[in-house]
Amino acid sequence: MAIVGQQLLEPEEGWRRYDDRDSLLRYFGTWKTITGSTHYNSTLLYADGSSGDLNYIYFSFEGKALRVIGLQQNTDSTLVDNNIVIEINGSIFSFTALRGNYVVSQCLLFETDILPYGVHSVKIYPKTIGKRFFIDAIDIYGDINKKFIFSPIGYQKWDSAWQTISTSAPTKQDFETYGMDDVSIIPESAWVELAQSSPTVEIVSYVPTGNNPTSFQSIYTELVRNVEMNALPLGQTVIPVSDIKTYGLQSITANIVENSQLQKGIIRFTLSFDEGSTWKSHNGTDWIPININDKNDFLTNGLTKESINSLAASDFGSQVNNGNIRVAYYLEEHIRDTDIAQVESLQTDNLTPTETTEISDMALYILNTESTINVTFEGNTVQGQITDEDAGRVQYRVILNGAPYYPNDGSFTQLQPSPINIEFKLRNNEIVVGQNNTLRIEFKDYWGNTDYWEANFIGTYAGIMFSDPSGDYYTTDLGELLKYLDFGIMIAGQTSLQNEITLTNKYGYTVQNLNVKALNTMIGNGIKLELSKTDTPFVAEDTLTYDQLINHEEMVKFYVRLGTQITATPASGAVLEIRANADEA
Repeated sequence: MAIVGQQLLEPEEGWRRYDDRDSLLRYFGTWKTITGSTHYNSTLLYADGSSGDLNYIYFSFEGKALRVIGLQQNTDSTLVDNNIVIEINGSIFSFTALRGNYVVSQCLLFETDILPYGVHSVKIYPKTIGKRFFIDAIDIYGDINKKFIFSPIGYQKWDSAWQTISTSAPTKQDFETYGMDDVSIIPESAWVELAQSSPTVEIVSYVPTGNNPTSFQSIYTELVRNVEMNALPLGQTVIPVSDIKTYGLQSITANIVENSQLQKGIIRFTLSFDEGSTWKSHNGTDWIPININDKNDFLTNGLTKESINSLAASDFGSQVNNGNIRVAYYLEEHIRDTDIAQVESLQTDNLTPTETTEISDMALYILNTESTINVTFEGNTVQGQITDEDAGRVQYRVILNGAPYYPNDGSFTQLQPSPINIEFKLRNNEIVVGQNNTLRIEFKDYWGNTDYWEANFIGTYAGIMFSDPSGDYYTTDLGELLKYLDFGIMIAGQTSLQNEITLTNKYGYTVQNLNVKALNTMIGNGIKLELSKTDTPFVAEDTLTYDQLINHEEMVKFYVRLGTQITATPASGAVLEIRANADEA
């Protein structure tokens, strides 16, 4: 087993290597490439340190262990940083690329094997400005996530046609060589073809030894399910043991056996949306609970064939939260066989994605048929909505300047019914004020199709901001002092010249009831701060009130002066405050 400081030319058993140019790794800041046969796949990348911690690598992976492969230099090197920072899920570690008296290419610089199996986010950067960090590859342990389709025929994959890989349990090598990365590429026609010879199928995923299985979603069009049941003349309740998977359920069609020579028996239906824990019926307006063990309740309130067939997508929308349903039946025939009660088939009608991803413009991205995102970004406030017209569920995550912002571990939010409202405010301590920032919202739908909205902006303050005539701010939006309004030295009995101050609405939305107030804490010393809406004449007031609406980026000017009485006492270095507040319109 390799140890830190040794050369590691190939990944060890159970590890998978990603080259420095692999799309898994995302680089930010200034990075340069070195080529040569001593490097893995002949390339090596390094950060020249000119941008400090803005030079960094960000990626996320699924597994339980991580190795960083790079160039180790001798301890005499003045170029390489002795303190490389690596953040894993927000926890900070460090390692060095300086060791010994010689240079080692493809060297194991860092390793951690204490991670629980799952998805982890990683950020790596040189801590010292002007120092370098060389990276050659990343090794990940336990990231195999290949899949087969299992049916009575065997373990199969789809590659323009169904291919049987094995009739016995596949090996790890089978998964690595033949396994499918994404079952969503299997077309509906292929599932229908498979259903002709394989009434039941399973999706089988490889999980390395010692890892907990990770969940995945079976992404295919729900096949028509035909269920035929023959019951004794006594009333029988038939309860399925598994769910029907749905994607944007539109309707359920139940067909029952009918014979012109016999009367119809009694058939009632009930549905479960929580894996059989509870059962419900629909009274034409609302969903009502059913006691599946109470024959009279089932007979009285259960759904008839006509009522279950009349249910529409709008009726299911509030119930099918996880995409699964179960349908149970109550069947009753006359003891003398004068009628018949038999279910012939049950069919679900679902929405499926029919188009590839398209990009319309910076404000609108289409995931499958109708999933879109509309976002506005003003005054450091992000507001928008993700919608999915096909009644599917969506999830998202926010990335600021290449690092996870929400959720802070880099994962996506839980799948939620659309539309999802997005609204959050970036504080000035989360952005780089006066420099370029990148805000990115990545979103994906139930089928795993992913797209994004992205904006580049110069970091600014947000709120009601005070500035001088040249545009320089007096404080930050958090109230931190940037500069004073200096009246200089005054003599008792004097009144200073009035100074112009500009108030700018940088909230990102329209405000009203703007109130500007002078906090005269020195009034007992004979010193008073006076405000006025106009310069000429100067109408001295303690508080200025503005009744009009003030839009985003709209400015309001007022004037301030300092008045003293002849009896004023010295107040060297006295600091007086002016505060403003407003309500959202």
